[in-house]
Amino acid sequence: MVRLANPNKDQGIYYDDVHLSFSTNSSSLINYTVPRFYQGHKKKAKKWGQTPPLNNQKVLRAVLPNGSAVFRMDLKTQVRFKIVFWKTKRYGVEVGADVEVNGNGVKANKKGIKMKKSDSSTRLRRSYFWICVLMNLLVFFLIR
Repeated sequence: MVRLANPNKDQGIYYDDVHLSFSTNSSSLINYTVPRFYQGHKKKAKKWGQTPPLNNQKVLRAVLPNGSAVFRMDLKTQVRFKIVFWKTKRYGVEVGADVEVNGNGVKANKKGIKMKKSDSSTRLRRSYFWICVLMNLLVFFLIR
């Protein structure tokens, strides 16, 4: 089950299929897909998806001696926002988080999981920023 919150005051969200993947440092564990759906403004959604059988041997290899484990969870989808009577274009969303699980197989942290963009996408954006700055300086000095 996936729980998603829409904190927007006046925007609903149309989700395309939501693809979740769980992995360890060494291997992929399972992929989970939630079919497309709409979430109204200021609403919380609980959605069930389809998942293939889990390979228990891969999971057991990820478990630490104290019984806990850390798994990587990645989410990929496209969203459109509904504002009053119109819908925006689709925006791609690719985020991930490390999730710690205790010895009982329950998420160790009681708070919700806040997913963030991966480091590689942030680095790529920063490099494009500096290329744009250099190009602007070059054009500025050529025009003078």
